[in-house]
Amino acid sequence: EHNVIGGLGSVVSEVMAKSKNNIKQITLGIADSYKITGDYRTILDKAGLSAEKIYGTIKQEFRKIWTRCI
Repeated sequence: EHNVIGGLGSVVSEVMAKSKNNIKQITLGIADSYKITGDYRTILDKAGLSAEKIYGTIKQEFRKIWTRCI
């Protein structure tokens, strides 16, 4: 639960870029804005960080990769 910009995903991206591996990375996090309000679960859901939204994002990315391989 961190910002997309400057968060853990940014650090992982830097390390992966240096290793020159061609690995797909999905960066999840809160967009750099203050537009999301509500209780904790609402904020996670709106930011795409609820369990259901994370599952959906990963499933969608796997479908993209899978269709390129076929």
